[in-house]
Amino acid sequence: MRTSAFAFSALLLSASAVTRAQPDADREVTAETTTQADPVEQARALFREGVGHVEGRDYEAAATSFAAALELHEATSIRFNLASALMELDRYVDAYPHLVGVLADETADAEVRRTTERHLRQATRRIGRLAINANDSVDTVMLDGAAVTPGAQDVAVEPGEHTIEGHHGGAVVVRRQLTVGAGERAHVDLTVLRVEVETEADPIPEPPSHTGRNVGIAVGALALMGAVVAIVLVARSGDDEVRGDFQPGVLRW
Repeated sequence: MRTSAFAFSALLLSASAVTRAQPDADREVTAETTTQADPVEQARALFREGVGHVEGRDYEAAATSFAAALELHEATSIRFNLASALMELDRYVDAYPHLVGVLADETADAEVRRTTERHLRQATRRIGRLAINANDSVDTVMLDGAAVTPGAQDVAVEPGEHTIEGHHGGAVVVRRQLTVGAGERAHVDLTVLRVEVETEADPIPEPPSHTGRNVGIAVGALALMGAVVAIVLVARSGDDEVRGDFQPGVLRW
């Protein structure tokens, strides 16, 4: 943990900036008295509450107050204070996205930006980062059981082993496991290729051939004609019976 002197002054600096931005900031407002107030009033009360916790060096309570204020009202000053409190707690992974968010605001105060850049360098040396690539075949990405944005290119993680899953329609379609060290940035590919499988159509049955049937009919007809001829021959031979002359070795009709 760092000494709190600089963070303390930075938080108060940010608090004064918010006070100047609000014309009615000198009113006595607390989180308990803003139950029915508008979200900005509630955020302002929670912000002041967080600053009070910083003065008492209760950074855990300060982080809780600033996080609640940020949920009600997006402001770079609140995000900076939340990141600073988290840095005091050595919660670098939680602080990282807020530090990046502060630097994304081009209107942020120069001193706030310098402090944020210093915090960001310090946090980056102590965390791992993931760049996750996924295509349309993945609709949900889970990192150690928690959902993250598909295609996120800068996800802060604790150094160590992690499991990344790509889901589609509620089912796991791809899973990756990797170990990332402090200060490292790893690329995770969850791309799933769709393969279109063409099923062969059932063959069209050929019409039955009439050749065999015709041959059969012709053979049958010939057989029938032969039978008729034989019958005729037998009948005719019956009318004119010829008895052969049975001489030895000779057969004549």
